[in-house]
Amino acid sequence: MSSPGLSGGVTKWCWPDEEISRTSPALDFKANQAIHRHLHFFPGGHRGIQPPNEGDSPEKKLSGFVTVQARGQRRKYRIYFGNTRETRLQFAMVAGQRSIIEGEDGIQSIIDHPSAEPSGETLKTLLLNISSQTPSTRAKAFSALAITFQYHQAKASLLFQVPLESLLHSTIVQEVCDGLSGLSAIFMLSPQDAIGIIRSDGFLSRLAESVVDLLALGPSKKKSKADLNHSFSEFIALSLNHKPVREIIKSDWPGCLDWLTRISLATTNNVSISARCAASLALIKLRLTSDLQDKSIELPSLTHLTGIMLNALLDKTCPSNSPIEGLALLSQQGSVRQILMKESERFLRATKALSTSKETLNADGISKSDTSIAYGIATIIAHLSAYKVIKTDEDRAADQLKKLAQRGGQTASNDKLPGSSVDDQDTEIDDELVYEWIHSSLKRNNDLMDTVGWLAKSESKEVKRTTGKAILNLVERQACRGLVLQSGGGRMLMKIIATLTVSDNRSKQQLPSSSSESGQSTNPDSSDPTLDPSDLHIIQALAKILITTNPLLIFGPSPDSPILHSTIKPLTTLFSGRGRIPDDIVGSTRVLNRLEECTIGVRTGENHMVRRAATELICNLSSTQIVLNSFGPQTNEPVGSRGSSHISRLHILIALCSSEDLQTALAAGGALAILTEHSKEICQAILTEEKLKASLVRIFRESIEEEEEEKEGEDGGGEGEGEEGRIGIQFRLISLIGNLSTARETNPEFFNHSLIQSLNSLISKLANQDKNKSQAEDLTQLTKLVIQSIEK
Repeated sequence: MSSPGLSGGVTKWCWPDEEISRTSPALDFKANQAIHRHLHFFPGGHRGIQPPNEGDSPEKKLSGFVTVQARGQRRKYRIYFGNTRETRLQFAMVAGQRSIIEGEDGIQSIIDHPSAEPSGETLKTLLLNISSQTPSTRAKAFSALAITFQYHQAKASLLFQVPLESLLHSTIVQEVCDGLSGLSAIFMLSPQDAIGIIRSDGFLSRLAESVVDLLALGPSKKKSKADLNHSFSEFIALSLNHKPVREIIKSDWPGCLDWLTRISLATTNNVSISARCAASLALIKLRLTSDLQDKSIELPSLTHLTGIMLNALLDKTCPSNSPIEGLALLSQQGSVRQILMKESERFLRATKALSTSKETLNADGISKSDTSIAYGIATIIAHLSAYKVIKTDEDRAADQLKKLAQRGGQTASNDKLPGSSVDDQDTEIDDELVYEWIHSSLKRNNDLMDTVGWLAKSESKEVKRTTGKAILNLVERQACRGLVLQSGGGRMLMKIIATLTVSDNRSKQQLPSSSSESGQSTNPDSSDPTLDPSDLHIIQALAKILITTNPLLIFGPSPDSPILHSTIKPLTTLFSGRGRIPDDIVGSTRVLNRLEECTIGVRTGENHMVRRAATELICNLSSTQIVLNSFGPQTNEPVGSRGSSHISRLHILIALCSSEDLQTALAAGGALAILTEHSKEICQAILTEEKLKASLVRIFRESIEEEEEEKEGEDGGGEGEGEEGRIGIQFRLISLIGNLSTARETNPEFFNHSLIQSLNSLISKLANQDKNKSQAEDLTQLTKLVIQSIEK
């Protein structure tokens, strides 16, 4: 068969150390002839390769690869040459299938040509890339790994056997760590194949011996970030999720428990906190099962393991996955729950920071959040907030038998760490203790609900289900529902419910069943869409909130919002004057309560016109005695209580100072300035309430930073009004701070160097003000007076 010619089909040649074109003089005439003779295209676009001649030299070596472009398709072929260029070109073919080139291009070839069998070198490169620090490279390697197991199920474990052995038994620590990462990835994608690899004769015992021997040599003189203790412990912890692996470890590596215990309890600098954490995670999984119990080895107590996990979570240098997974498993135990409740302030601060850092996209835009971390945090919160389950006698008997079975293989010595008096026996926590923890966590700050809010945004169904369980626990007691609602719990539930799926039973009904064949009638409503029973607790949590809450707080405004705005606006104008009219009209507390509802959107929702009118009306009424009393401490309410009505009202006004609607922000700032000018008690309330102080400082600093940002982004047209409004807000906030300085003995720490520095920064920026110079000068003078008042 004659060749029709390539017509530019060969786009490039890749030799070991250079790249040259097909027409380059460096490629001799006979090699060119070989290309034309061995590569051709059949009619219809079918690609084929002519077999090599029988006279070709059997002595071949890999010289490079050729890229062929034809009919819009691009293919790469591995090529072999003899010792001289005169030997004809031979394409590497096995049973009609093209072999895949090595290296990075080989990984791409696995993705492009999944049916082709990859070479050992390609698979080795793939395993090395699994632990790459570049997210895109790591994602590409995982994709190629999944494709390999999908298209080569029958012999996938055999394909990876040699590449894994070469890495795992290397004398280079980095290669061993890469091999362990690759084997862990196989466990994640195809557990059965991974177990098949481990089951091969002596695989695990040889691996353990090789790792232990390599560790005994001490750290390498070459600087390397590889942590073999961590990698091996992490691999063991992952593999222990499968019962067959635990059986293999028990038979092939009896020293596993001893090694894990030594790593977990190590205090030397040679063992990192991440390695101790991974080893502790493996021990946790072993302690919670009856497998691998050894009477001669004294395992760390769960209390001690909890301490390791907490320290690892708070250590910013340690990856968060293992500590979160370990605490999620441990939080089922009553004794551990008590520890986590005592340390909940530090724990919730860490989880909030973790959720904030994981929420943004990474540099490569691969993932928005780590689902495993989110699920672990949701599980911990659900366990900590869980009340006792009402059980029947049968349930209690079953639990007792289960506990006896779990304790069957343990000895008394394993229940405690030397010198520790805390045992690991599961103890039930009283419901009142759970309630106190929930209530105090909600009142202390927003760390708990901020974390729950992040979890509610997850795309994972299981994370949202577990988050729903946590919220159901939080609203179990009526006293906590208002606190959850204030922190946005209602909207969190609505977001989760909006993503729930409803199954259609019609397809199931069409399937033949034993009942239909026997003549039994089916339920006429069986074709109706149904909600997954696993999601019912989310609806139940929302129902509990609605029982004791105005539904409009959750479901939105009523249709009379325009009428309400038309009613409030004339009152704002009427009350702008002085005299008895404001005092007479506002004499009813119902008026103030209604205005407060309008500012937070009760019955009106996100109607900014109503909110603006209500805020302006409050501003005009701020000097009246009844309004001053409503925003000041009440004699029948404990000082500092988050539930105090005056604190809630002040918090609303401070929050409205950062409203996107300029007029609303101006009115809120003006109201606060007037209130603090007329009442020292209100000043003291703001300075003593942590939440009010933090919000006020944040809004003040944002108003200064916003000026700089808007100045950089100005493009003309209408910026004058915004600049004037910004100065107006700053003027009101400075007046507020000046009023607070009259009560600085209440909390001197509020007027620290940082606040004075912010005030001086504002003066510097006002000095460079091009527009509204008169207002800028007035604000500068006021700011200087406030600084003088603070520094007295």
